[in-house]
Amino acid sequence: MTPVNKIRLKAPRLKPWLKWKGLGGPNIHSLKEDLEVINLGSEEEKKEVWVGKHMPPDLKQKLLELLKEYVDVFAWSYQDMPSVDRKIVEHKLPLLPNSVPVLQQLRRMKPKVALKIKEKVEQ
Repeated sequence: MTPVNKIRLKAPRLKPWLKWKGLGGPNIHSLKEDLEVINLGSEEEKKEVWVGKHMPPDLKQKLLELLKEYVDVFAWSYQDMPSVDRKIVEHKLPLLPNSVPVLQQLRRMKPKVALKIKEKVEQ
């Protein structure tokens, strides 16, 4: 696999983004709290992307201009991908036709862990 910094870019607009991302440096891990949702479409037909809140404003503006220019390239729903075979997106459980379902034993958790999970789910 070719390292990112050895790839010759054909799109010069991506160079500032790659520089911000940190070529060859440590990976940047983004949390959902560090992202803001931006709608590239209309109110009726939302086309939302997530962009880093801490991205420099000039770079964010260039990125949004690039995304708006190529908004028609992205698939925003399954209707935008008519040539994709349904087998790829449908979930199927391979069950034997005459098999009898087996009830598995309940797996219990420690009470403290169960309470923490319940708190997280209810948030």
